[in-house]
Amino acid sequence: MKYIVLFLLIITATLNYQLWLGKGGWKNVQRLKAQVEEQKQYNNAQKIELNSIRKQVEDLASGGESLIEVVRYEFGYVKEDEVFYRIQ
Repeated sequence: MKYIVLFLLIITATLNYQLWLGKGGWKNVQRLKAQVEEQKQYNNAQKIELNSIRKQVEDLASGGESLIEVVRYEFGYVKEDEVFYRIQ
C-alpha cells in the first residue's frame, strides 16, 4: 500500500509539473494569449491605415480636388495665369 501511495504521489506531481510548467502548460498559454492580444492590436492599427489609404486611392481615382492638390504639392504644378512664390 505504501508503494502505491508513493507511486500515485509521483504521478500526480509529474502531471502537475506538466500542467503548470511544461510545454503547453499554464504559463505558456498565458504568454500566447498576450501575444495574440498584441497581434490583434497591431492588426487593428494596420486596418485603420489600410482604410485611410483606400479612401485616398478612391478620392484620387475619382479625379476630385485631392488629385489637383497632390499634383500641385508633389510636382509643383502651377495653373495658367497663376503666380507661384516659394519662400524658404
